[in-house]
Amino acid sequence: MRIRAVRALHIGVLVLCVFVCIAGIRAQSPAKDSGRLAELKFTGLSHFSSEQLSNAIGLHVGDHVSSDRLDAAAALLAKSGAFDNVNFRYASEGGALKAEFRVVETQKLLPCLFDNFIWFSDEQIDHTLRSRVDFYAGVVPESGDTAEQVRLALRDMLRANGIAGDVDKVAHVEGIGRPISRFDFHVTGIPMPVRNLSFPGASAISEGTLRAASKELIGRDFSISGVSAFAGAGLLPLYRRQGYLRARFDAPRFEIIGGAANAAQPEISVTLPVTEGIEFLWSKADWTGNHVFSVADLDHFLGMKPREVANQEKLDAGLQAVAKAYQKRGFVDATVRNQLILEDSDQTASCEVIIDEGTQYRMGKVTFAGLTERASKEVTNGWKLKSGDIYDGTYSADFLTQVAGPTLLKNGVKNMRSSMKLERDKQNAIVNLIIVFQ
Repeated sequence: MRIRAVRALHIGVLVLCVFVCIAGIRAQSPAKDSGRLAELKFTGLSHFSSEQLSNAIGLHVGDHVSSDRLDAAAALLAKSGAFDNVNFRYASEGGALKAEFRVVETQKLLPCLFDNFIWFSDEQIDHTLRSRVDFYAGVVPESGDTAEQVRLALRDMLRANGIAGDVDKVAHVEGIGRPISRFDFHVTGIPMPVRNLSFPGASAISEGTLRAASKELIGRDFSISGVSAFAGAGLLPLYRRQGYLRARFDAPRFEIIGGAANAAQPEISVTLPVTEGIEFLWSKADWTGNHVFSVADLDHFLGMKPREVANQEKLDAGLQAVAKAYQKRGFVDATVRNQLILEDSDQTASCEVIIDEGTQYRMGKVTFAGLTERASKEVTNGWKLKSGDIYDGTYSADFLTQVAGPTLLKNGVKNMRSSMKLERDKQNAIVNLIIVFQ
């Protein structure tokens, strides 16, 4: 019996390890083995089955295989992105090979959004992908080629049903610098305008009001992500202003109402269910970390009155007013963090506000760049915040619009943009400003 090579494949790194396991293996490179595959094992599986991997690499018990073929199979597993580590070893005896693949499944598996596949149910899409894409398991690996295989399978699904168009794949992120949260797959090349909207569950705000607020969706091409994003940005604020702080919209449902299912321009009716919840009234704000301003001062800035409707928009504006008050007093590093507390028992909303005031800064010097000598002199003369004064963090923005802008116009300068760099001297608690005009 001969025990042969162990190959370990890591994502991005290929490492070849040859182990001399028993007597009789010489130091030279081993000859390539081949023979009938008598046993095939996979260890380390959680999301995937042994049958799935066997089909994916095209190896089955009884096949005639070589060590090169096993090596290629391991490379195929690594390429999928489904595994952070892949290695295998095999033993040969009497023309038969026994192979074992040891894998470490990746933890970076992402959900998929099938954004506007209006002809198919989620169950149909899932069934098709599981049967055609080896490493699709309701989720796909973040790296590797599995997500692209999903895109191609969806395109083939369209064509098999006589539907024109192509499929795009987009790695979705929630914000700049954030990690990928899902893969979005979107049908392109087929107009699918929204014609009707309904809002089951609406009561506190009428369906007519919601429909009027959603008029820009009418005629726009349907997509689940587009309708959901609009509901969050354009409709939820209507509820938040009226104190319905737990209101939410469920995922949109849709129906083809115009033309055949595979028509060049299917028309869509959208249903957007809403769960309104209860109306909340304002209770109070609990302040911690404040020293410069009293609780009465902060309550005044916040502007919320007990038992009034807990208007989220008004509350947000009040918290911004608190932050601005600190800016005006030179606390340019102050942070105002809050957590909303909702009490169902008496339908009240309160807010825990934590303030980190930081250091109070004074004005150092201001420098204007990019101006003619005359314009620079006039703009400098208009700057009234003197060195040593408590620094007003709101002053520069007002100065640029109310003083610098009209001064530059008087000097024949139009459409000039400005940028500002704020330099903190923390040791001396001084702020220096450089304002550049372009």
